[in-house]
Amino acid sequence: MIKTFKICFAVSFFAVTSYGQSAVKKRMFADTELLIKQYILNCQKAWDNKDEKRALTYYDSINSCINNTYLENYRFKTLTGKVIDLGRMNKPVFMTVSASWCAPCKAEIPVLNKIAEEYKEKIDFIVLFWDTPEETAKLALQYSNVINIVPSPKRYKGDDHEITISGFKHFRGFPASYMIATDKQIVKYQEGATPISYIDAEGKEVNIGEKKAFEANYQRLKTCADFLVNHKVSNK
Repeated sequence: MIKTFKICFAVSFFAVTSYGQSAVKKRMFADTELLIKQYILNCQKAWDNKDEKRALTYYDSINSCINNTYLENYRFKTLTGKVIDLGRMNKPVFMTVSASWCAPCKAEIPVLNKIAEEYKEKIDFIVLFWDTPEETAKLALQYSNVINIVPSPKRYKGDDHEITISGFKHFRGFPASYMIATDKQIVKYQEGATPISYIDAEGKEVNIGEKKAFEANYQRLKTCADFLVNHKVSNK
């Protein structure tokens, strides 16, 4: 009787454990939109109220929402007509979202080229553009040929920072980088870049310089690339 009970208990425990594992559902990036937009609003309200601590907390919450989510098997069409299927890519992906009117994005181009050349054997590189194919054509000449340039299918309003390409929607800042592992999990998300110069709150121009901007951006993107290469994909 005791032996029978132990067997039944073991079978029941295994069934419950297996069910618990199978019930775990991947958190998809596409499902985070409403929550992230709410955090964005809360973050802006905190800045408006000059509550820096609360604003930064909401900002961290946005990154937490994005990190460790999974992407669908999006299919992107490059400027040259090549179709990129995320579901068929065997290497991790370094995906950047950029725009022609974004000064930090332009400052990041030579750095991204250098990183792409250094890691091309280990990582695939994609740049999604806010701009249309006609507008992106000139910009594409500035990029390394190992980087896949994907234009937007339509023209957006000048104040619209959202883009949608082949179902993938980005509604954060520019530039933004998504580190995507081979199982299509976003393992690291980062925004912003160091511009060569900018206008401060008092309306004065602050000149950082090409060399310092390059060094700062290179260290930031190299850290992202190293993190992506060293990320171990879970077998679960």
